[in-house]
Amino acid sequence: MPNKEECKKILEKNGEKYTKDEVDKIRKLLYELADIEFANYNLKSKSNEEEGNPIH
Repeated sequence: MPNKEECKKILEKNGEKYTKDEVDKIRKLLYELADIEFANYNLKSKSNEEEGNPIH
C-alpha cells in the first residue's frame, strides 16, 4: 500500500494540490471502499461455493 507521501504524489500528478488532511481523508476513504469491496467479494465467493458455482 502506498504511504502518505506516495499518495500525495499520485494525487498531485495532474497538477492539483492537496493538503495533508485532504490526502489523509482520500486515503482513508479508499481503504474503506477497498474493505467494502473485499467483504462483498467474500460474500459472493461464499454464496457461489454454497451453490456449487465457481466464480471463475
